[in-house]
Amino acid sequence: MFDQKSKFRKSQNRIKQLRESEALRKLMQRDGRGDGGDDQSQELLMRERNSILNSNRMAENVINQAIEVHSDLLEQRRTFTGTTGRLVDIGRQVPGLNTLIQRIEDKRTRDNTILALVIACCICFLLWYWMSGWGI
Repeated sequence: MFDQKSKFRKSQNRIKQLRESEALRKLMQRDGRGDGGDDQSQELLMRERNSILNSNRMAENVINQAIEVHSDLLEQRRTFTGTTGRLVDIGRQVPGLNTLIQRIEDKRTRDNTILALVIACCICFLLWYWMSGWGI
């Protein structure tokens, strides 16, 4: 719901900006000068300028956020690469550790399979219940 309201407000602001730009363009064509002339045209020019500056600021903010996320992801990659290397080294040094890790992974896989089967059975039961007409 919040996303829809936000999109609606952005659309309203964009339409308002387009109308002001169109009014400014018509005013400049009517005057034939291009320097504005009266207070209304100056105000429209200032609004247009402010709108452009705000758009530039927002674009810069988004770009800066993307740069920060990129650097964070690179740092995470370095961390995980280092961690993986250390785990492999530890696995080589301790002979029983690899079998322990493999057993843990096997148990996790088995648990996930059982959970998936239970969920599938529940969904099938609900569909059967709904299709048989008892759920009305």
